[in-house]
Amino acid sequence: MIRVPSLRRRVVPPVRARWGRGLLALALLSPLAPSAQAPSAMPDDQTLRNQYPGTPVPGLTPAQLRAFEHGQVLFSKLWKPADGLGPRFNADACMTCHHNPLPGGNEFAPDRFVVHAPSCTDRVGGHGCPRFALGPDGAVQALPRPPDAVMRKPQSLFGLGMLEAVSDADIEALARLQRDDPDGVRGRPGRTADGRVGRFGWKARFAGIDDFVAAAFHAEIGLDTRAYATSAKPEIGRAVVAGTSQFLRLLAAPPLTPRGDVERGRALMDDLRCTACHVPALRTGRSAVPLLTGRRVVAHTDLLLHDMGPALAEPVDEGGVGPARFRTPPLWGLNASGPPYLHDGRAATITDAILMHGGEAARSVERFKALAPLDVDHLLRYLNSL
Repeated sequence: MIRVPSLRRRVVPPVRARWGRGLLALALLSPLAPSAQAPSAMPDDQTLRNQYPGTPVPGLTPAQLRAFEHGQVLFSKLWKPADGLGPRFNADACMTCHHNPLPGGNEFAPDRFVVHAPSCTDRVGGHGCPRFALGPDGAVQALPRPPDAVMRKPQSLFGLGMLEAVSDADIEALARLQRDDPDGVRGRPGRTADGRVGRFGWKARFAGIDDFVAAAFHAEIGLDTRAYATSAKPEIGRAVVAGTSQFLRLLAAPPLTPRGDVERGRALMDDLRCTACHVPALRTGRSAVPLLTGRRVVAHTDLLLHDMGPALAEPVDEGGVGPARFRTPPLWGLNASGPPYLHDGRAATITDAILMHGGEAARSVERFKALAPLDVDHLLRYLNSL
């Protein structure tokens, strides 16, 4: 018998992120501390990035703040067998794998990464392998890892509402622009089973936050939802999925972390053509959260799938995307998202992660290798300010 990694031992996560001295004090208050904040006037785009991690986007109405708090409770809830946990699962709470530095963050510990393997087939269209099972007596048992398994790092969920609001048309337009890219960058949109443009997940298989959350409840916690039901009566209803989704939709983007003069590093991102995929800014279309409509999203992603070369390829061809194709991860919050880095956590440093890029990024990597040490420092300083 083993214990499932859970929030019981991590109510206040270790503050490994470098998002300012006020972070620990915020964590020690209450996860629902934002309710004390009165809604402000319509925030500008800069204000949307000047919040502590784990707080709601500024300018919400009292009703939206209550929805954020309710969703945060659901996100942090410890599910038990009596609630429907299992019988096979990876964690007993959303926050178990999304807690650094606060609820909605990512995971650094490899033993909490998600296991994928060609020999596994999950009910959400992927190849996720559960890590735990409930025995007949209710005891939790660790499941063996398949020999063909690969690991995937849980991603940060900050700012998802803004990324959800980027229009399909804009994502598809970016793909068209890349057809003539001189370096051979050829991004393509992810697609759901019913043909919608995908945005979320390492393979961009989920179009909206509701889809993403429903799949995670089922594949990671083993809870039936209406979208993925194994019986006539799902174990959690639409209200739980919708409430959790609203928490993520209202969760602020990662804060900017000024680190002196970063203009040289910003220019180097263009010179190296990293910005061919890590597009500095997108703009939201119509959002379910009105104050997020028409906003500038400085996330450094095109939300497209790119071939990263054979060195980063997995043995898993998820949803027909291909073993080497991954969605461009947003770089906002990069300074607090590791180490380790990359989809499987194989990179110990940001420099390592850059050098491991291949495929469509190969020419940018060659330019990076030719940089003078001072310019490498400028580039890393800029990346760590995002």
